[in-house]
Amino acid sequence: MTAVIRLLAALLALLTVSGSQPSVKLSGETSDYYIEKLGLTLQLPAEAHVTDRTVDSDYPPLEHFGMSAQQLEVQYKKADIHCNAIWFPEDTDMTEIIVAMTEDDDSRAIFNLRDYDRLYQQALADSYSRFSQQGMEVSAQYTDASLVDTEQAVFVRAHGRKRSQDSEERHLHYMTVVNGQRIEITLVEHGAAEGDGVRTVSAENQELMDEIIRTMRFDKLKNEFVAKNSRFMTGAYVVLSLSALLIISYIVGKVRATMAQKKAAAEADAESKSASDEDENSTDAEEAAE
Repeated sequence: MTAVIRLLAALLALLTVSGSQPSVKLSGETSDYYIEKLGLTLQLPAEAHVTDRTVDSDYPPLEHFGMSAQQLEVQYKKADIHCNAIWFPEDTDMTEIIVAMTEDDDSRAIFNLRDYDRLYQQALADSYSRFSQQGMEVSAQYTDASLVDTEQAVFVRAHGRKRSQDSEERHLHYMTVVNGQRIEITLVEHGAAEGDGVRTVSAENQELMDEIIRTMRFDKLKNEFVAKNSRFMTGAYVVLSLSALLIISYIVGKVRATMAQKKAAAEADAESKSASDEDENSTDAEEAAE
């Protein structure tokens, strides 16, 4: 349970960026995007500006952020962000999807969240709102946490909201643990403060995120026992292979020795029989001479 508490504290600390930019209307189409470090393919809006942790100097949002490529790379590294997709719809200042991954003792202990029973998974989901209500310094106040099952993983899904005097962020946050990696995929709408009326991301963006999570694919789901004992198992395989070779060599040696003994015995029998035949012939010759 201590690992779960530390895990939750880490989960609720995403870095996001904000600002304004001329509006660009998305077409609704998506394109596959592969994140090698995570072994993950997901669909992102085709007209979004997408980057990994290595930012090109001509990445369009740089001017919007007022940052250099190197400065943005530093921010991504600090926040464990491995992919950032940004676009500028008409009804908000900016919308982005952030893919973050961390790997530590807690994530490796859980390894695959989907392998745990439903009570454990639900307890993890329930803790989202509880941590927010306890006034912890988190990126957003999370509510309405639930579980989402996909073909390869179980996600905790939660709505979040972060407000300042003049602006606010609305979050739709998905989290899972796969192959010992804690993976967080968050859609963030940036815009002017809306008072108490709007608390969640738009229905359109909810549908977008639901589709992204439903269609995302991991290259491989590792077996926890094999992953944790791969070094031992490799050594054991080598030992077993050497042992097998030694046993085979021993058996072959025994077979060869046995065959040599049989051959020697056969040759001895043949020599003995030949000598016996010669003695008999000699005796017959002597009797004939008499």
